[in-house]
Amino acid sequence: MIGDTLVHAAAIVQGTLRGTQRGESARFHGLSTDTRTLREGELFFALQGPNFDGGTFLARAAECGAAGAVVQSLVDTSLPVITVSDTRRALGQLAASWRRRLQVSVIGLTGSNGKTTLKSLIANCLSRVAPTFATRGNLNNDIGLPLMLAELAPEHRYAVLEMGANHAGEIAALTSLAEPEIAVITNAGPAHLEGFGSLDGVAKAKGEILAGKVRPRCAILNADDRYFSLWRTLAADIDIVSFGSSEQADVRAVDVQLNDSGSTFRIQFGAESQPVSLPLPGRHNVLHACAAAAVASRLNIDFETIRQGLESAEPVAGRLQPVSCIGGAILYDDSYNANPASVVAAAEFIVTRPGRSWLVLGDMGELGHDREALHRQVGAAARAAGVSRLFATGPLSRLTVQAYGENGAWFATVEALVDELTRTAISGVNILVKGSRAAHMERVVDALRDDSTSRRRA
Repeated sequence: MIGDTLVHAAAIVQGTLRGTQRGESARFHGLSTDTRTLREGELFFALQGPNFDGGTFLARAAECGAAGAVVQSLVDTSLPVITVSDTRRALGQLAASWRRRLQVSVIGLTGSNGKTTLKSLIANCLSRVAPTFATRGNLNNDIGLPLMLAELAPEHRYAVLEMGANHAGEIAALTSLAEPEIAVITNAGPAHLEGFGSLDGVAKAKGEILAGKVRPRCAILNADDRYFSLWRTLAADIDIVSFGSSEQADVRAVDVQLNDSGSTFRIQFGAESQPVSLPLPGRHNVLHACAAAAVASRLNIDFETIRQGLESAEPVAGRLQPVSCIGGAILYDDSYNANPASVVAAAEFIVTRPGRSWLVLGDMGELGHDREALHRQVGAAARAAGVSRLFATGPLSRLTVQAYGENGAWFATVEALVDELTRTAISGVNILVKGSRAAHMERVVDALRDDSTSRRRA
């Protein structure tokens, strides 16, 4: 965890230190942007935005035992303060300085889908050989990433860091802070189109991870993605390892067999192949395993260790996590987030399960002016995939149901949707729930979850 003197921190962020009576040796340990979780001795960053001002929480920060605060304007406080022109920029500067002081190999990964699952798979492999840090939750933006960098410790040999974005230039900024040794792009899909403008804009933004001033030594790229050639050009001067299902991929899966709990396959590295039994459902997770294997192999980790890491993976909450369902049905919680590509992947997964396949959708957010067309396309794709029934709620998802056609049903409220599912869910049905965070489809999962087993054990 980051630790330094307030004097040194002020110099790094080009700020002015005021109010300390403890001399130049006054220290802090850790960074915080939230007084609800602030711990004693941390340096509090009073971030400012259109609807919030961290400066109003300085009294609370002092009560929590903050070592000091970084502010944009002077206020009456008992804390030592470092005054800067931009607290958010200063947060990144200080975290990046700490990262550069450590001997740690950073793996930076971005993409429209799969970042969190891939992060977990990579960390699973790397942690078997050395102390490894990985992004917690979804702390992957210009606030979250610096906080993650600040949690790195001298004993960490590897750091697996997610980089998310909703507008052009954000990945470039995050890359400049993390300076990844290995850069990974999972894919480019129609997500956050309001900020990127188009799918081309999404792909170019993801490619920013390859174009930092400090160049990664290796790029791990999805050979199946339509923008592979673009990214390969951006990484032409560094080592490239491709993953995917095509024969052209350097690391690919063959003899794939999907099952209820995951899949079995062989990962092929050139002329060699090794068997893997992956406990994560869905064909898309097979590709994530290939990407994780590509990263680990470039760090000289032997395949037996890689196999053990992949086979010990655990489902990430809200991402194709099977849970017990009322009525004897099988419920797959994929409610964490959604965009058109991930919904299509979910549809293609659920139809592979024995029995009937029900897809339950909420609206997909941040799709820009194409949002109506994209919701219709998802409905048509679900029909083409062979989904047995489609249930949806939300104004845009009404278009999804219309495009899906027969056996599609739209509900004005989540409560009405849950009532129908509760009434009709029976054994032999597989129910997959998905939607953007704003749709709060976890409410559907919670309502359908069967806790009778846990109740009986209590």
